[in-house]
Amino acid sequence: MLGMIALGFVASKKTENNDDWATARKSYGPISVGLTMVATYASGALFIGGSGMGYSVGYPIMWYSLAFPLGSFCGVLLFGRFTQSMHKQGLRTFGEYFGARYQSDFMRIAMAIVSICLFFYISSQVISAGTILELLMGIPYKVAIWVSTVLILIYITGGGAHSDFLTDTAQAIAMIVLSIICIIICVTTPGVEGGMTAVNDILVSINPEMGWNSLFNSQVKQFSNAFFAGMILFMTIPFAIQPQLALKLVALKNPRDSKKAIMFGLIVAFLFQIASSLTGITAHAIIPEGLQRADMALVTVLVKVFEKTPLVAALLCSFIIAAVMSTVDGLFLSMGQIVSNDIYRLTIAPRRGHTPEQIEKTTLKISRVSTILIAVIATLLATNPPASILQYLSLGGSCIFCCAAGPMIFGALWKGTTKMGAILAFCITVPIYWFFGLVLKWPSMSTPGLVFIINMSLTFIISKVTPQTFTPEHLRKFGFKV
Repeated sequence: MLGMIALGFVASKKTENNDDWATARKSYGPISVGLTMVATYASGALFIGGSGMGYSVGYPIMWYSLAFPLGSFCGVLLFGRFTQSMHKQGLRTFGEYFGARYQSDFMRIAMAIVSICLFFYISSQVISAGTILELLMGIPYKVAIWVSTVLILIYITGGGAHSDFLTDTAQAIAMIVLSIICIIICVTTPGVEGGMTAVNDILVSINPEMGWNSLFNSQVKQFSNAFFAGMILFMTIPFAIQPQLALKLVALKNPRDSKKAIMFGLIVAFLFQIASSLTGITAHAIIPEGLQRADMALVTVLVKVFEKTPLVAALLCSFIIAAVMSTVDGLFLSMGQIVSNDIYRLTIAPRRGHTPEQIEKTTLKISRVSTILIAVIATLLATNPPASILQYLSLGGSCIFCCAAGPMIFGALWKGTTKMGAILAFCITVPIYWFFGLVLKWPSMSTPGLVFIINMSLTFIISKVTPQTFTPEHLRKFGFKV
């Protein structure tokens, strides 16, 4: 924690204006950006929730482990064109991009409103941090969540995006060490004779569908058949539309290095995903007495394996907190920008006649204050956590990216996308998302996958049958040849 605060202090010296605070534009190389992207992607919910799901599902969890990082970073590649547009035009948020690309205040404000769902995503990370602090240090849960939030705020509010990049790079390195050790534990299975074969035998004795010979587990709806499992990939392709992930590319010194950053991040993401899932599976053998909560599989395995060296166990568990921090700080930052940039700078300030100097100064102040308020609200939501933190993770992360993916992808790659096609596709798929999730109660990772496909289809079809209203000059500004 002291190290993160120190890096935040260093970052504050790099922050001179709101654009520095929001994006750290053209400041870092591909390795640093790749590590920051994967650190933001690899949340505490991934390590805690992913290992918990592996504990509950068994080897069919590999659908999730392979699809999630692959789909997410394919999505980042698809959005590379739009990040180049943001580079050239100095845009700061997705909402600002939507407003500029479709010449629509409605689209910008609608994105800001739907982004409220990210409160639940942030809350899932706060729950992870509070749970770990409660287990390791005996701090009451409701105190632990506030301790973790305050510590993150200390370093992120000073340096903004520069704090995010410096701290996330350090946190990513810590998570790489943790993942390598977890994979070694899963391969060697300390204290368990027979290695991974013995682990598989234990899983089969619990439920034959949990073994490595089974593709699906009928007892868990998300992994009960090929359709539900396959939808995980379609859910994760637009994952990059989450503002705290894709905008990392804006910080590249050379935009042409985006593929290097993405490929490096993809390799590390696979490492994180496989490590957390396998640890949850192996927990059945290392902890034969079972767990009260599946989400505690990873932490309990580390404590059990390193019970004779508690300092090592504590250090490794702190690396899980690094996963929480690396995601939450980016979320705090991006949510603060929605308030300061999309709502104040682009909507309120022009109507009040504020000068450019007033707007820049006020925007930076609002960014910092709104970041603190957002952290408080998200922590209040974490006071009474759900049965599984993946419920909050899916609820908070899915709506915004699956309902805006069509206008974003087609808007960046196809000049034929119309204003009406983008607006109607977005407005139609938001209620469809909540209908499938809340009324039909589809699995939380299958619903956004189907809605993503619907959103893409609607954007294309409606754009084909509605008139194009954008001028050639406007389209050329966004990289199209007209």
